[in-house]
Amino acid sequence: MRAPAGATVLLVDREALYRWFVAESLREHGVDVVPCASLDEVSDARRGSAAPDLVIVDAELLDRRDPDALRIVRRLAGDAPCLVLDSGRTPTPSRFGWVTVAVKPVDTAAVVALVTSQLRRDAPAA
Repeated sequence: MRAPAGATVLLVDREALYRWFVAESLREHGVDVVPCASLDEVSDARRGSAAPDLVIVDAELLDRRDPDALRIVRRLAGDAPCLVLDSGRTPTPSRFGWVTVAVKPVDTAAVVALVTSQLRRDAPAA
């Protein structure tokens, strides 16, 4: 499965190395990535740019914030789907409600496949 070239992904993860890994993996497939280290950084990164096609957030950032963190993410995401990546072996989707929850992928093929599935889930069938 090939990632849609020209898509924009907003990536929010506290780990610099993981942000770099995901950004490089997706950029190799023509996906633009806006990396941010925190939810607070997202507003500055988004200022003056188009809405993302997908928002990816590290689950640990949501655990450390107040209960309104998902509302903040939803506001920042707009109509884009949101993917929460959990470092645990068993993510708990019910705790995040309207978002998709997945285990954090650790290889390029898995990152591209996961992001592609999320970007294409709302695309009309050919």
